[in-house]
Amino acid sequence: MVDLERKERVWNAVVRVAQERLDAARERFETLRQSLESEGKSTAGDKHETGRAMVQQEMERAAAELNQAEALLRNVMRPLPARAVPAQWGSWVVLDSGEVVIAAALGAIDLPWGRVQVISPASPLAQALLHAQAQPGTEVSVNGRVVRVRSVV
Repeated sequence: MVDLERKERVWNAVVRVAQERLDAARERFETLRQSLESEGKSTAGDKHETGRAMVQQEMERAAAELNQAEALLRNVMRPLPARAVPAQWGSWVVLDSGEVVIAAALGAIDLPWGRVQVISPASPLAQALLHAQAQPGTEVSVNGRVVRVRSVV
């Protein structure tokens, strides 16, 4: 069923996706920075100022995304808990309806054996699992739907 080798593969995928998100945010920010520099070389008057202001706004959004991506990567790079049960941050939880990792809001990650949802500890499902101190056999209700825990690693 679920073992530590698979959890290591899952966790490596989580870190990889967080790193990819950070790399994409850095690339977007750098592209916008270069665009702003090229806008700075123009002397086209009002049109130039409008274009520059739009790039500046996009840079502010890109900087916020970059900060979020850096925080996300820092979050998933912290040490995993020594024990797996009950469910906690860093747990890989196999439910009767799928698999989740409680870490950060990264979404679905495809692995050789299937899809794993990486969810934030603040999500309704994670909150239900954490509050119930979920372990194999635990049932939790989320948004009117009952899910059963098969394993926690």
